[in-house]
Amino acid sequence: MKPRKSRSSRPKSVIKTTRFPKVDGVRATKGEYLDINLKAKDRLFIRYIPIADSGVELERVRGDVILWRVHTAPLGVEHSVYNHNVRVCLETQLKKYSRMNPNGLTGRILIYSTGFKIIREIRALATGELLSRSIHPLKALTLGLH
Repeated sequence: MKPRKSRSSRPKSVIKTTRFPKVDGVRATKGEYLDINLKAKDRLFIRYIPIADSGVELERVRGDVILWRVHTAPLGVEHSVYNHNVRVCLETQLKKYSRMNPNGLTGRILIYSTGFKIIREIRALATGELLSRSIHPLKALTLGLH
């Protein structure tokens, strides 16, 4: 029997190494998650260090399979006196189901990483691809920049 040839000419994606191998939940590394689809066991994990300019790691998992893992770049601030808050929101739409998209969901991930400044990233839900990134002074939040 001959091995089956792949239908896709695209190379397989390589999952990036985690920056946060141990999560304690509160002080050293905070780990949170958002359920994308409970039936499909589709989940988005969010990891960061609340007392350091660590950036944010996002990891999308379906069942026991890591679909992708990406990182937002930190600002490069020393951590002596630092408070890092992260807020992640999903904007999803129900689309046609397919083999590549068994949930039928498409959409965006909005990331707000607030520390010395505010990093705002928008990423594709399907791939984690960076769609936009901007950095704003802290007072931008009070001016309605969300």
